[in-house]
Amino acid sequence: EGHRRNEQRMNSSTIDWESGPRADRGIDPAPLERLAERAAEERPWLNSLLVVRHGRLLFERYFNGFGPDDLHPVYSVTKQWLSCLVGIALEEGLLPSLDMPLADYHGSRAPRGSDPRKRMITLRHCMAMQSGLGWRNDMDFATAFSRAADPVAFFFGDDIEVVEDPGTAWVYSACDSQMVAETLRTAIGRPLTEAAREWLADPLGIREFKWPRTVSIPGAATWRAEIGPSEMWLSPRGLARLGFCLLNHGSQGRRQVVPRPWLELATAPTPGVDGPFLQDFYAQIGVPPVRAMSGYGLHFGLKDFDGHPVISVAGSGGQYAFVVRDLDLLIVQTAGLAPGEGDAVPPSQAGLDGGVDIALDVILPALQ
Repeated sequence: EGHRRNEQRMNSSTIDWESGPRADRGIDPAPLERLAERAAEERPWLNSLLVVRHGRLLFERYFNGFGPDDLHPVYSVTKQWLSCLVGIALEEGLLPSLDMPLADYHGSRAPRGSDPRKRMITLRHCMAMQSGLGWRNDMDFATAFSRAADPVAFFFGDDIEVVEDPGTAWVYSACDSQMVAETLRTAIGRPLTEAAREWLADPLGIREFKWPRTVSIPGAATWRAEIGPSEMWLSPRGLARLGFCLLNHGSQGRRQVVPRPWLELATAPTPGVDGPFLQDFYAQIGVPPVRAMSGYGLHFGLKDFDGHPVISVAGSGGQYAFVVRDLDLLIVQTAGLAPGEGDAVPPSQAGLDGGVDIALDVILPALQ
């Protein structure tokens, strides 16, 4: 029997959307109210902020014209969404194994390139960002990839070389994520949007989301699978519903939506990929490192908030759902430039840094 038919009672519940901030509910609302009052001046990139603790929505504010149900680009949050779908497909038997070579799934779509090591790359390798391929995190390379007629042929051909044996080196790679999406699409035999609606969105009460098959780069091709590394749109409350499910080990009320064993595996840190490693990796590619990084699992980022382990559902520009289980806490943020700000504040770094600062410097100290 699959997980969707597993209806045993769970201890978790759904979010109480009507609770509101009160000191007797475990948080001092004053620092959050001050943050909201000063957001336009001090944090013009902030579009939404939600705080959920003990199942109650304690704080919810919107800025720059956004509302609770407005779809917002969430970028690499797509990776965590995709990881959840992989876990469900594995439990349902639709994916036979994390360790089956990807070439075995794709047949003639996977040409034999000059390096035989590509035939050894598995789904686990790509989930862990350890395919060994020489992905470059720059716009020119991303553009070339996005314009490939078939990302599977690009992956297995000679457009991208093997620089390390599979499973031995970590590189944050859009190509790896797209291969996860293409492999899942092939295995389940239907669009990922359709499966996501049935497996995740409907059970979690997410009424609307967008997940295109074309990267938002001029001239990009339309691919067979939805875009694995990025491109999803969710509302702030939709992101909160996903985060709350993860807070509760994959359950929603009485229903186990995402298999708990999968989440335990996917949110376990990859050996050697810790905070210092990630700081160094991003420094080498010219990206300022974000505070509190502690590791990376199977398409899940990990952080450490002053000794509290955090599952980081995160996207470019400061799209966040911080899942802090030992505090029974969920922090959700969406971000981007405020209207009229132009290029005055780089949206990526301002929101990425600012979201972590809000969590560490405002929300955690306000907990009671």
